[in-house]
Amino acid sequence: MNIDPVLRLHADWLCDIALIEQRIEKDIAWLLTDDGFKIYNQIFDLFGFGLRVRSRLLSRIYPFEAFLSADGKPLIEHEVREVKKVEKERRDGVNVIKAFPGDIKRRDAFKMRIGMGTVLEQSGDELIEKASGSALCRMALWQYVLCQVETGKLKPNSVTKRLLDYKDSLKNLTTPQGKQLLNGKHLQGKLMAKVANMLFDELVTVRSRTQLTTN
Repeated sequence: MNIDPVLRLHADWLCDIALIEQRIEKDIAWLLTDDGFKIYNQIFDLFGFGLRVRSRLLSRIYPFEAFLSADGKPLIEHEVREVKKVEKERRDGVNVIKAFPGDIKRRDAFKMRIGMGTVLEQSGDELIEKASGSALCRMALWQYVLCQVETGKLKPNSVTKRLLDYKDSLKNLTTPQGKQLLNGKHLQGKLMAKVANMLFDELVTVRSRTQLTTN
């Protein structure tokens, strides 16, 4: 059977791309062996992050000290938004926020950096809350939640146990009629936020221990 020349050309391109990906991943794996990433890799191992997830996260959060104050405490940043009282309601699959001038709303810099933050955007006469930050990191976290957390394919340790227990607690939320309240994207969004919070806490804890050891 003859193979169409265009189809053969596209197949060759795909093979070339696969080889390039393998070569890049090999280089990334070597870079991640640097001693400067040792603590990060130890924490990433607890979560069971793969090469692509940890490399994307590292590209956004290294060095972690940027998210800490001078005394090693989590750095809380604030920004003034033209908001006094936030009232949310679901419309057409998005969170619509009715807002009034004057309030101060916390902005989580760490979550923003890894794609788990939100911003307010004007849409007609309303403000709509939309995801903000690195889309690549957000996609990586979504794939991690979808392929490892939801399936339970994680090595057992204290971190993964807390994560899986949280997943089970969300799935056990039901209506009086027994219908599951959270599923699909809503469930995955909650789990992604949980992963981001747990990752930040683990980094803060390990960084504090390291400083105590070296002082």
